[in-house]
Parts: sequence; structure tokens; C-alpha cells
Amino acid sequence: MRGLGTKQGFLAPAVAFESTLGEGGLIDFSPADQVVEVGAGMPISELQALLGAEGQCLPLLDPAEWGAAAAGYPGTVGGLLACNLPHGYMASCGMPRDWVLGATLRRPDGTEAKSGSRAVKSVAGYDAHKLGVGAWGRGLMYVRVILRTYPTKGLPAMSIVQSAPIQAPVFIQRCLRSDFDSMLRQTPGVVAHDPQTQVIWSQERPATPPEGWVIGPGGYR
Repeated sequence: MRGLGTKQGFLAPAVAFESTLGEGGLIDFSPADQVVEVGAGMPISELQALLGAEGQCLPLLDPAEWGAAAAGYPGTVGGLLACNLPHGYMASCGMPRDWVLGATLRRPDGTEAKSGSRAVKSVAGYDAHKLGVGAWGRGLMYVRVILRTYPTKGLPAMSIVQSAPIQAPVFIQRCLRSDFDSMLRQTPGVVAHDPQTQVIWSQERPATPPEGWVIGPGGYR
């Protein structure tokens, strides 16, 4: 699966892929219910502008200020879910995985399946719509997505701390709370960190934490 290709730096070169760009656009938006349904190929910038007109948003950092620490924004809605990257509101608003209420998914053989609904509390599909979240576009392709939105004025304070300008490519690591201080000290080129979620962004390759993960250019894990 590929949208605008803004996260391509995190992956090894793809032999073949299916584009989501033909699946963009608004399908349904209910400001009163704080629920929106869009095509997976819709650029996040367009969705944020649409939501902002109603005083709502997805809780993501401004890419003009935060660059590669903005959880894949700019990019598409499908890419946001496929990568499920950390962001500055993660401690209070959760990950992109927590915002998806339902989806239409396409399998490699072309068949499609629906899961979830516009209801915040639903068992339709048994959360199968979250199977592709964090899978980096492998196996399942998001076609349409139902997302929970947030009031712009009600967003909590961010827990991320920026220490230097953030440019792509960037390495992202997450570790245990007990290891966070030591990993922060020994990681070279730190540009941002979040003490609430133990995430560190750096321009240089860090050591792999004792317990945790690292992702960076070329699919480094």
C-alpha cells in the first residue's frame, strides 16, 4: 500500500504496491458525533482543514513546526494508520490506532471486507479494522476509514519536548520508563523526546534499548 510516499524512508524499497490515492475524499462527517468517514487516500492536510472549519481535528502536531515527529503528517489517512507512529498528544489522546472506529479493507486478492461502525462503542467486525494499523501497508490495504475526531479547543497540553529542529529522516525509539533517562543521555543527535510515553526522536542512529524498539531510515528496527 502506498499513498503520498512520505513514509517511504522508513521502508526498504517496495517491489510492488497498490496506491491509495484513488480512494481519497470525504464520505461522511458528523460534527455533533465527532465522527468522520473518508477515503484512505485523503491527505491529512485536507482532512484537518475540513475538520478545523467545524472546530475539530485529529490530535496531530503541526508538520511545519515538528516535521518528522508529526506522526506521519503530512501524508494520507491510510499512511497515518499503516505506520501508527508516536506523536506529541500520545499520552492523552492515544495512538492513531485508538481513533479508528471502522474501515473497509482490501486483501491482496482484491476482496474487500468491512469492520466497525460510526458508533464509538461497537463490536461490529470485532476490531478487524485495526488489523492493518502499524502493518506498514503489508497484507491489508485501507480503502475507507471511520475516525473519531477531537475538539480543537479541548486538546490537552502536549508532552513532547523539542530540543532542535527536526528534519527527515529521523530515528524513533521507545523504551521502558526505567530505561528512559539513560537512553536519552546516550542517544546522539536527539531532537525531541516525550517523557510521558518514553519516546525519543533523533537524527542519528541510537542504540537499541534493552526493552523496546527503534525505527529509522531503510526499515531499521
